[in-house]
Amino acid sequence: MKDCANQDDNQGTNGSLLRLDRLRVRTLQVCTYMATSDVPYQFIQPRAVMNLLRSQDSCALVDVRSREEFEEEHIQGSINIPLGEICRNIDQLSDYTEVVLVCTQGKRARRAACLLRDSPVDLFVLEGGITIWRHSNLPTESHRQAPTDEQKLYRIMAFGCLVSACIITSALPLAVPILTSLIVRDIKRDIEAPR
Repeated sequence: MKDCANQDDNQGTNGSLLRLDRLRVRTLQVCTYMATSDVPYQFIQPRAVMNLLRSQDSCALVDVRSREEFEEEHIQGSINIPLGEICRNIDQLSDYTEVVLVCTQGKRARRAACLLRDSPVDLFVLEGGITIWRHSNLPTESHRQAPTDEQKLYRIMAFGCLVSACIITSALPLAVPILTSLIVRDIKRDIEAPR
């Protein structure tokens, strides 16, 4: 892989093409690894994660979803390291011996586990992700603030204005000919009326 990257550098390829080529090489390595050796992680059920977190101080719960998804809802006590940043932030996991990876349904968590296969920690993937966690009625939290009463009122007023505008614009094609005929009739009356 190193020789391929150096060869591309020497040919002076575009930076974005080089990144894409390196991404393809990395993806190929991950796929080859998954096809030729044991999977570097174990699946774990939501209740087992709760037990693991209670019994182990050296266990980290890492949510690999985007920051926006994490802020919307996440498992209490989890830390957010998005999948695209997992390799750059592996040092955040150095204090742990076990890491449980979480995403929405498990796909990104499995990818993250493959990227972390050389790390010295035991890797677990939450089977079914936060979706199954939520369906198991386990605790989640959100960093989003609930709207204030004033914000709710503004939203209701905006919705009312939008509905009114839709009604007016949908009735406008019917109203224009009627209004035009009324205006023309009034103008004719004014012209024909004796002074």
